[in-house]
Amino acid sequence: MKKSKKIFIIFLIFVGILTSLISFLHNLQMDKLRFREEGISIEQVQSNNDLIIDSSYEIVFDNSIDIYDLLLNNYNPLFTTAFSIGTPLLFIIPTLFSNFSRSDKIKVGSCLEIEGVKINGEEINVFIFIQEFLNHNRVFSKEKAAQYIKSRYDKANGNLNHNGIKAVINSLMEKNIIVEGSKLTRNEILLNSNRKQIYDFIIENPGVHRNKLARKVDLSTYLIKWHVSMLIKFNLIREQKLSNFTAYFDSSLRQENDLLLHTISRDKCVRIINFLEINKEGSTKNQISKELNMHFNTISNYLKKMDKFSLLERKKVNNIEYISLNDLNFKLLKQKP
Repeated sequence: MKKSKKIFIIFLIFVGILTSLISFLHNLQMDKLRFREEGISIEQVQSNNDLIIDSSYEIVFDNSIDIYDLLLNNYNPLFTTAFSIGTPLLFIIPTLFSNFSRSDKIKVGSCLEIEGVKINGEEINVFIFIQEFLNHNRVFSKEKAAQYIKSRYDKANGNLNHNGIKAVINSLMEKNIIVEGSKLTRNEILLNSNRKQIYDFIIENPGVHRNKLARKVDLSTYLIKWHVSMLIKFNLIREQKLSNFTAYFDSSLRQENDLLLHTISRDKCVRIINFLEINKEGSTKNQISKELNMHFNTISNYLKKMDKFSLLERKKVNNIEYISLNDLNFKLLKQKP
């Protein structure tokens, strides 16, 4: 809202209050003169006032007493004055407040992070108006949103033209803050409890395949597909076909590690890793096979894959090889770039 408009509205409020106050004082003076001429005592006036302010059950529900007539008669200029002041303020103040609020929102910070993605400057301003647009529309439409934002920018004294607004919208779409045809925005996508559960499990278990995900979160395959598709749209996760499985990853993790992450997310490999984490001093293949009741060749196969990415440490004692986890490399594997 422009500063000149704010000043003008404040001036109107001031004039309204001042005019009502003068009217009240004038009516009060006229009432005093009338009381003197008609011989009405102060006690009689007080009696009326007592009746008006009495909030007892009997008076409120007594149909024989017209409260509104009492309030609006000539002996109650204070109520008339308050009513005359309050009525315009009832319409003016909300309008003024909403415009101040909008102005405050536009100026919020220079940088905002939405689920790991930073937006700044005009992106924040446009995003606020997009959220406003979505409150009145079923889904996001780039063209319609641009027209709506242009009209709101004019009212908010913005400095972007139509092409500038569309450029900012394109930037927000490239950052997956908003998606064409969706009612949701990136900051709302994880408000759904099932979707949040799916997302959290994928983040904690990168490379997990769809069937295992469905088992662990106890949701139907249909729901899994729907929520996963929404997470992919907003680039919170990504999908990859590996070893005849559809696997899911945190979109911020390095793609070159996808195959390994998928491998170590498999149930048998998870059991081997958990065993090695407990036995930090190292164990032989035979010990691992016996303790986990898992075939020796299966153990060797998974350990070989982990060796390719330097996730294991091997040492020999009396010609016996002991295997342990390389904790540092294991942590780096799941580290975001």
